[in-house]
Amino acid sequence: ARCGRARRSTQNRLRKCAIAFISSRWHVQRRILQTIPNLPCKQASSWIQDFNYAFDVKLLMGSEQSFCIKALNQQRMPEIHRLDFSNRREKMVNESIPCRLCVAPTNFKFARTATDGENICCYQCSQCYSLQTQVPHWLEAEYSASASESHLNLDTYAADRSLRCRTTIYFLWKMVGFSSQRNKLLDWGGGVGLMVRLLRDAGIDSYHYDKYAKNHYASGFVRSEGERYAVVTAFEVFEHFANPGLDIEELFSLDPSMLVLSTSLYKNQGPEWAYLGPAKSEHVFFYSAKAMDIIGQRFDYRVMNLRHDITIFYKADISTFRLRCAGLLLSRNYIADVLFALIRKRVHAESDNQRVRAMRGDSF
Repeated sequence: ARCGRARRSTQNRLRKCAIAFISSRWHVQRRILQTIPNLPCKQASSWIQDFNYAFDVKLLMGSEQSFCIKALNQQRMPEIHRLDFSNRREKMVNESIPCRLCVAPTNFKFARTATDGENICCYQCSQCYSLQTQVPHWLEAEYSASASESHLNLDTYAADRSLRCRTTIYFLWKMVGFSSQRNKLLDWGGGVGLMVRLLRDAGIDSYHYDKYAKNHYASGFVRSEGERYAVVTAFEVFEHFANPGLDIEELFSLDPSMLVLSTSLYKNQGPEWAYLGPAKSEHVFFYSAKAMDIIGQRFDYRVMNLRHDITIFYKADISTFRLRCAGLLLSRNYIADVLFALIRKRVHAESDNQRVRAMRGDSF
């Protein structure tokens, strides 16, 4: 009777431990496992060994989690062995896809479970060290959902980022020596056009392009085919490229003197990195510093990284010293903000209003 009570107590401990395995992370799982005392039966010990990989949350689909919890609650441990977890782990770890930027082989890094239960694998390139999801078959659905009226936008930083990037571009524009009388700027992936409106109000002749979002704030100031743009900006755009090896060619085909972009660089962060977003998000490719250098070499641009995840691609005729001076100024946010507020700027709002009314055919 004493042996039977001990066995039942051990099974209850195993059941609670296994459920905890499903809902907690691996380092917590290992800690829970160490709290279990030596078990009186060999079968229970073998179950613990199976739990080491059978209940890794990265490998469990949503439906299989439900199956395991139901089987454990009914204390039918052997039924869990029907799920071939060891083969799945070996397949995921050994699987490799070509890098979508440099075509080099990749290595499995980690996997995350989407809300619909699908496992989304992430791979790191062996050459450029970038992180990328598996082929993002969900992108079209994500863009369609984001265009709906009921969509809840998670990017609550958009306005603040636009203000900060406006200041960044203004000082880069002025210190490098561009002029609105002879140079134009194109904001690639400009969203609702807020960035273009802010730049035009700062005296920079700016234009908008975005094939997914509607231009609200910069109506009438859009990209013209064949137009030459001295500066191209792409804020929070590169991480959306499903096939960056091809997608960036369209950007660089514009042949700008300077391309300024913002994207958080991958530095071997784990699955908890906030920039990854949900498992099925619009962020599908994450560049390393080496990947940026490879892109620069491919298109014959120099590369410079600034604070706030800003990367600059610039041609040899632009002064590196001036860019470094601008970077030094922009590294002190409060100084840049005060200087920007004090500098008198030629605002385009009134002239832009007249131009848009002329396009509409309104009488003045």
